[in-house]
Amino acid sequence: MAAFAPEGFFEIWGVLPRTTSLRQPGVSYWEVLVRGVVNVQCFYRSLNRNGYNLGLLSVEMPSSRLELRVVIMVRSNYAAWVR
Repeated sequence: MAAFAPEGFFEIWGVLPRTTSLRQPGVSYWEVLVRGVVNVQCFYRSLNRNGYNLGLLSVEMPSSRLELRVVIMVRSNYAAWVR
C-alpha cells in the first residue's frame, strides 16, 4: 500500500496481517513478502530510480499489536562513478 503521509518519495508499505513477530510467518508468507519487495524494485526501476531504503519493522513483545511490515522508499539516484 502507499503511505498516507509518506516520509520519502514513492514510499510503499507491505503489511503481514495478524502477524506480530518475525517468528510467526511460515515460508509462504515470506515468499509473498519477498515477491512484493521484488515488484516494488521493478516499479522503481521503471521510474529510472536506482537507490532506495528498505526497513523491516517488528516489535518482539507478546503484548504488541503492531503487525509485521516492510517499508521501502526511493532515495536520490547515485551516479555510476560514485559507487
